Amino acid sequence: MFVVRTIFGLLMAIWKLLPLVLGMIGYNLFSPPQYVGIIMSTSTMNITTIGLDLAKNVFQVHAVDHEGRVIVRKQLRRPMVVEFFAKLPPCLVGMEACGSAHHWARGLKRLGHDVRLMPPQYVKPYVKRGKNDATDAEAIGY
Repeated sequence: MFVVRTIFGLLMAIWKLLPLVLGMIGYNLFSPPQYVGIIMSTSTMNITTIGLDLAKNVFQVHAVDHEGRVIVRKQLRRPMVVEFFAKLPPCLVGMEACGSAHHWARGLKRLGHDVRLMPPQYVKPYVKRGKNDATDAEAIGY
């Protein structure tokens, strides 16, 4: 019985450490396959304004061109945000001011983007329908 408990405890320890070990080698265990590679089309090069709604793990992007047509509307996981913006030409990025907004603004400015922060009370009047991440990103982008 002692051997079974010891083996079970060892397996549980390995199971708990697995995400940490995989994270150290660059593998994201919790990222779904559709976010592994973001393919940019030629239409994404026409983006002039992006609304970015920040959250804990999943960010919402709403990008429009100079005529106001929606070019990109997608969710990005935290590790994919920098990769997504690195592939874009410099553009105006609007974000709702929150605890992590300054961190993300500095990172996007390093990539050449013009970043503007908006207080949450200025975003609310632009939300057209129910408040969620996608509509917040759309409101920030306009």
